[in-house]
Amino acid sequence: MNKRNSNMLWAVGIIFLTIFTCVCNFALYLMEKPKTPDQLIVDGADFTPAVELGENMIQGAAVFLMTIGYGIAIIILSLVICLILRFLVIRKISGDAVDYRTKMNLFKIMAVLSVVISLVFTAFKLMFSSFVYTGLWTLIAYLILIIPLKKLHESGLSGNEV
Repeated sequence: MNKRNSNMLWAVGIIFLTIFTCVCNFALYLMEKPKTPDQLIVDGADFTPAVELGENMIQGAAVFLMTIGYGIAIIILSLVICLILRFLVIRKISGDAVDYRTKMNLFKIMAVLSVVISLVFTAFKLMFSSFVYTGLWTLIAYLILIIPLKKLHESGLSGNEV
């Protein structure tokens, strides 16, 4: 794998994690939108509050489970992509400053874009999940990809020595 393919694979992996995070946030946003009319009347006024309460409970539980599920999916996908990039990209690059700066700049830009795009897609309503989901993949990428890349840069070694 040459240097150009290595950089391309790195970019595709990080961009995919960003897009996946934005899609998960947007899906949560769509789940939280009300799907029933404002006035729900069920066979008389006595049962309507109970039915509305049940509907809200089910919708809240579904959103909670989807939030946890998307978080787990982001963790698993981040681990898979970062491990692939670790073994295919970092082992093939040298410790020169250009590779390090390029990859770090792309990593930082995509982390910021992940938060910004997620916030825009969700109309700034899911700030917590936007930050948490982006934080999950950036933490995993930092531990698996950036720390070894930093060691390569500082030592000037090739990727085979790390």
